[in-house]
Amino acid sequence: MGINEGPSDLPPPGSANAPSVSPGVLPNRSSEPEAAADLVGPSDQNLMAKHAETQPTATVSADKHLRLVGPLRLAGTFKKKWRTIAEVVALALGAISALSGVVRVIPSLNPFRSEPSPTPFVPIAAAQIATSVPTPTLTPSSPVMSTPTLFPTPCLVVSVERLPVYAGPGESFELWGEVRRGDQLLLYGRSADGQWWQVDYLGRKGWIRSQPVGINIAPLTLPVIKALPPPTRVPTPTATPSLPEPNTVLPLQNAGFERIQEKVIPGWHWWAEDNFTPGGEYDSGTSFDTPFFSQANDPARMIDGPTLQIEAVAFVNFKVYIFQIASAVPGTTVRFQASAQAYSSEYRIRLKAGIDPNGGPDCSQAQWGDTLTVDQSDGTVRLVTPIVTVGDDGRVTVCLHAENIYPTHCNAAYFDNAALIANPE
Repeated sequence: MGINEGPSDLPPPGSANAPSVSPGVLPNRSSEPEAAADLVGPSDQNLMAKHAETQPTATVSADKHLRLVGPLRLAGTFKKKWRTIAEVVALALGAISALSGVVRVIPSLNPFRSEPSPTPFVPIAAAQIATSVPTPTLTPSSPVMSTPTLFPTPCLVVSVERLPVYAGPGESFELWGEVRRGDQLLLYGRSADGQWWQVDYLGRKGWIRSQPVGINIAPLTLPVIKALPPPTRVPTPTATPSLPEPNTVLPLQNAGFERIQEKVIPGWHWWAEDNFTPGGEYDSGTSFDTPFFSQANDPARMIDGPTLQIEAVAFVNFKVYIFQIASAVPGTTVRFQASAQAYSSEYRIRLKAGIDPNGGPDCSQAQWGDTLTVDQSDGTVRLVTPIVTVGDDGRVTVCLHAENIYPTHCNAAYFDNAALIANPE
């Protein structure tokens, strides 16, 4: 039911088309009690009286485009439709709210319309919620930590006096040289038949027989290395070797003492006196221990680039020989020499060089040059052997020796620039 635009549009009061009037805008009921009694039933009277007490009488001017109708003149409408009262009340109150600029929500006043009762709010304790929904129990699983398997670096120790080194897995390959008892060599792999092992030989990958050596891992775990077949050798007529020119430098293995490891001097063999056990009996004059081999890292002790450093155990004597076997033309006169330094915290170090013209397995038959007793104040010195004639075997053994005079906190010897000179002048 809409609101008309002006007073001229409203039908006269009492007509059939007159709009219903909200009880909230009716005049005082006491002015026409009889008319109200005749037109309105007891139920309507009670309802209207109750609503009139709770709602103020509304007055709306004509300029708001709303005109009031006479009091209770349309009460006959309530007899025809009991629900009209509530609708008229809602319409009137809605119009008043719209004119005042306030929108209100009016609850239903229809006594015949049942409103659903709100469901009472019952607070639920947190403990009830926690117990109503079961929480799954999570069993923490301990992470499985895999322990890495540690494999040692494959290496071997030569267990025979001499062992040839070839360019490939077989004696038909070029002979590169030999290794001696006690040499420790890095191991790369094995041949398909397992009869040969590939090793590091002076920075190159050479081959030795697998049987007469000790190894620190299972041989079958080594990778199989396929080698090229040996080259076909064309026999050449045997020629009488000629003597080298004067002061010719003959080849030595690792003459510059490079790639030094703790117990390995590539290309060289060594022997050290060792009769001392840590924690055992000690005598400052007769107790000896194996020294440490390393690459010199003090620039003041580097003679000509990489230099071999031999350092004694603190307060224990050391005596060491390093040597190798070289080839030379039989009957050639040769001399061996090397550069050296020494360091001692209190005393001095004895140094000397030797040569065996017959190529013995060690330095026991060497002919020695002068022994020099030096320390850091002497700088670099040159060790020289006597001149000897190479034997019929065409091999010579060159040696270097170092030992301390007295065991102190720090004793060390340094070697570099080893050279074998043929026909020295």
